[in-house]
Amino acid sequence: MQINHEIIQVNDIQTDKTKIGKNDVTLDMYGWRQAGEKFSQFLERKNLNNPDSIKKIKIISNHWFPAAHLDYYIATPLKIDLIALGSLEAIHKYYWINQIRETDANRYYFITSSQQYFEPENYSEYFGKITASDTLRITRKGRVVKNLFIYEMKQPVPGLFKEKLYLDFLKREPIKRKLD
Repeated sequence: MQINHEIIQVNDIQTDKTKIGKNDVTLDMYGWRQAGEKFSQFLERKNLNNPDSIKKIKIISNHWFPAAHLDYYIATPLKIDLIALGSLEAIHKYYWINQIRETDANRYYFITSSQQYFEPENYSEYFGKITASDTLRITRKGRVVKNLFIYEMKQPVPGLFKEKLYLDFLKREPIKRKLD
């Protein structure tokens, strides 16, 4: 009840649009279907909602959450592959999922949430151009409770998805554990 109807209103008054909903844990499970519908409308506005265009689009996420929700509610229904780009610690099982997904595309869209905003410029060494494309405003009871920011990532560096897909993972020192 709380997740969908906000019986107890969380007073998360934020003026920074990149932090809306940051302190409301009920939003972890709320608004994903709405986000899927709004992303589909975004593709329609860009004239990218046809099967040929869809095949050439990939969605990028920086962390297993929200990657799993983006994958389930946005990417999979639209038949778009989601690629998680980050350390093994950050992307979890997406490290292995990435290896079986097609990574070549004409358009890469990075999606980040105001709950755990990740600055897209963190990927600037991997993409030549990063452009803000849209903001999906997720509402509950007529009020914006979180934003999903869409950035178009252009000009990936050559070999990005062959050599650098698992960026931090390859740079990390092995974890040493003491066995009892």
